Amino acid sequence: MRPLLPGEPLRVGRYEIESALGSGGMGTVYLGRSPGGRPAAIKVISPDYLEHREAVARFRREVTMVGTVRSAYTAALIDCKLDAPPYWMATEYIPGPTLSAAVRTEGPMPPSTCAEVMAAVAEGLSDIHRHGICHRDLKPQNVILSATGPQLIDFGLARSAGASGFTLTGVSMGTPGYIAPEMVDGDDLTPAADVFALGVTMAHAATGRRPYGEGSFQSIYVRLVQEQIDLDGVDPALAAVIRACTAANPAARPTPDEIIQLCRRLRSADGDTPTRMLTNLSPATPAGQPRFAGSARPPAFADAASMNGGPSRYAGSARPVSTPPGPLPSRPGPRDSRHTRPARPLMILGLAAAAVLVLACGGASVLQLFR
Repeated sequence: MRPLLPGEPLRVGRYEIESALGSGGMGTVYLGRSPGGRPAAIKVISPDYLEHREAVARFRREVTMVGTVRSAYTAALIDCKLDAPPYWMATEYIPGPTLSAAVRTEGPMPPSTCAEVMAAVAEGLSDIHRHGICHRDLKPQNVILSATGPQLIDFGLARSAGASGFTLTGVSMGTPGYIAPEMVDGDDLTPAADVFALGVTMAHAATGRRPYGEGSFQSIYVRLVQEQIDLDGVDPALAAVIRACTAANPAARPTPDEIIQLCRRLRSADGDTPTRMLTNLSPATPAGQPRFAGSARPPAFADAASMNGGPSRYAGSARPVSTPPGPLPSRPGPRDSRHTRPARPLMILGLAAAAVLVLACGGASVLQLFR
């Protein structure tokens, strides 16, 4: 999120623009508010592309895709304007950091957290695939870790499986390192391409590294085809699921529903319940700016060293650190000092009185008193 620059719109349609959430591809996404105060993500096509019929067609297709999908893992379409420039659409605003920002700030995620996020994103893919749509640009920057679960955003490159794509100069077909190899060699789009991107995305979440390294598109593609994905240091069971997702042969990759089952077994084998780390995110956190506010409990995916200013996150730990329990409740016993101490002066007075009675009345009279 950044302040508005000179020349950027202060109003789009009925929405007052507060700030920019991000830019890329063919436009900019702004944080806007409706007249009633409801926040929305407003995507506006860049003026540079208004003269490109292909760009306008692609934007209209994106609006159609977003309007078609109904899923708990995608932002719903609220409003749009496609009949005349400026072309824009408004979707639900989802507060929370992107997966990319969370890893950059907090470090690699532990296996149990990776399994939870991977299962949720796989369910989101399953939802959009049932609508006949492939995302085509799944990557850490396009997954928001909201308080209610991961959300898939940016359907700018999405299209129906088997449909032909638009060729547009200056617009990337995807992000190097996250594009399935069959999409570089040809244009045979299937849901398996999204599964490949999911595997690479979770490899980044587990390692904090670009799974196929840095460099030009050509160099990354060569490593993607000729080398194994970088999974050094990743839990073996999680690494096996990621390798299955990034298999060179699309037919060998698991389906999203199969990934969900694999992740459930992963969590069961680990012996942990889901970390539910997403519930620790502040609902007001803007996308791309991770912040864990309003709670004395640290995020479930932070270790003790990191919360105390240590140099690393999750160092040497395969599991998230549990929050220490609070102090045990006091259990006063029959001899609890809080109850016996106040009684001591009375006991002394009682014994003194008994001694006086013994001296005054004799032992027999005292025995009569206690019968």
